[in-house]
Amino acid sequence: MMFFHLLALVLTYCSYAYGDCPSGAIQGNNPDECYIIVATPTTWQTAEESCQALGGHLTSIVNAYQNSFLLSKINVILSRYDYAWIGANTLTNPGVWTWTDNSPWTYSNWASGYPYGSKNLCAAMGTTSGRWYSFNCANDIHPYVCGVPGTGQGQTTKTNPPPPPPIKTTTKPPPPPPITTPASLPGRCPNGYVYNSGFNYCYKVLI
Repeated sequence: MMFFHLLALVLTYCSYAYGDCPSGAIQGNNPDECYIIVATPTTWQTAEESCQALGGHLTSIVNAYQNSFLLSKINVILSRYDYAWIGANTLTNPGVWTWTDNSPWTYSNWASGYPYGSKNLCAAMGTTSGRWYSFNCANDIHPYVCGVPGTGQGQTTKTNPPPPPPIKTTTKPPPPPPITTPASLPGRCPNGYVYNSGFNYCYKVLI
């Protein structure tokens, strides 16, 4: 059953690809936002499993800008349908809304009177209003929006810095050995001269 659903997914979703998104995905407002809109009505749980098979989750929506962007897409692509599943649900903690991708719950856009009920609730966005509605996760079926990572997300190319240039050192040649002149030694004076050790010279006494 899952195989045929994935096959139908590939054949029926409509979107445009550019930027760093996978083939068939829509680039969001930010480089790391990519969406696949699937026009095959299914239960929320099956939709989430299909999104995981594509490498993502049912999309989270963390601010009004993202909500408006997605509305502009599903309003055209899913014009035949009233709602599209998103990743908000209360399955993990009844009564507490969370996102399947663990994004923080910082924003909501519920329609008046919603969320309605207390058990097995999952959210879908209205394709014309952008408002959110709560439905039974297992019984209701809708198209859905997957949030998938960009092709370059989480891939960091580490470039080693070039090696520093060799340090040029100037080696001075060793100084030449001192030129030593052997001192005159006693007894080396010419014949007839007397050596004076105090002044280191030879002298001759003339009488």
